[in-house]
Amino acid sequence: MLFVLCLMTAVVSPAQEAELEGRQYACLRVHVRDAIELNEQRKPVYSRLSQGRSDIISEKMIRMEKRLLWVAPLVDAWAWPYQKSGIPIMCAEFIDMSATPPFRAVNPEGTDDIRHYQPPVVTAIQEDLEDLYKARSYTEMAQYADKVIRSLEKSPRYNCLFRHFMESIRRVAALTPKHAKQAREKNMLPTQGLSRVVLKSHINMLREAAHIDSLAAPLQAEALPILCQDVPHIPWP
Repeated sequence: MLFVLCLMTAVVSPAQEAELEGRQYACLRVHVRDAIELNEQRKPVYSRLSQGRSDIISEKMIRMEKRLLWVAPLVDAWAWPYQKSGIPIMCAEFIDMSATPPFRAVNPEGTDDIRHYQPPVVTAIQEDLEDLYKARSYTEMAQYADKVIRSLEKSPRYNCLFRHFMESIRRVAALTPKHAKQAREKNMLPTQGLSRVVLKSHINMLREAAHIDSLAAPLQAEALPILCQDVPHIPWP
């Protein structure tokens, strides 16, 4: 799959590449770059508030985002012909970072007993998502993700990054058949391959997201809303 992506980017002309560099046709790159910028800006603020305890959380978050930045141009190049034809694949999926909540030094809900933190059962969730992925049951995958999200929302100060990834899986899965229908109507190649690459990467990253959440949980219990206010809410499309 990586070879196919590289081949696709290799045939983009210089003029097309210049167009891809604009915000309109570089949706994933813009999203990831904006996320890195926000987290780099907030890292020293969190560090002061937590006496340095938040540094590892910020560093792992930024490191994960920088890895995504390596593959973002490939995804954008794959999506570009569809976007030029009016199919907003890989733009509609991602929410602008300007929708991120405003910074707060303290959770207005106050402190909480850390024993209320319950990590998600990552293995079971990944297995369920993999089954739906293999069955190409995208609507059902979105519905399953929504069920997990609703469960996580019962303790909103915890598991914020994992919930963010589940929200993204829900949105990408829900949009997959819609983009596919648009491509068929325009007699274009199927879009499902691109959607599936993004879904698979999300599923694979759930364990890392849960680990970062586990590092943040003690600070979140102390009313520092790190992570929770650093990602935008991703609604069902």
